[in-house]
Amino acid sequence: MPLPPVQAGSTVLESSYEAYSEVEPQYVEGSNVSVVNMPNVGKGLEVITREYLQSSTREISQVEILTARFVFPLTDMVISLNFMTPNMDEAVPLIQLFELIASSLDVTENRERKE
Repeated sequence: MPLPPVQAGSTVLESSYEAYSEVEPQYVEGSNVSVVNMPNVGKGLEVITREYLQSSTREISQVEILTARFVFPLTDMVISLNFMTPNMDEAVPLIQLFELIASSLDVTENRERKE
């Protein structure tokens, strides 16, 4: 996906961190956002949320899902891996599985420029 808007004096990673930290109406609770460093991709964000499933026309409030997003800014684009599951009883092992899958990503594109 293309690079998101970046605030003056900020990096893509910092601006993305702030954007993903905002509470959205469909969230059951706020996001858990953390900076991760994957060996073959570099620094990125891990965003874990519990939210209600939505269709294009309405919110389906009785179906709660776990969403794990991994966002890695590169030089000219952002890579985003998105995982979702309605299996809330297995949230911890599923998050570990999603982290393992994300850690297997191997990108040779240049990382975000350092300032």
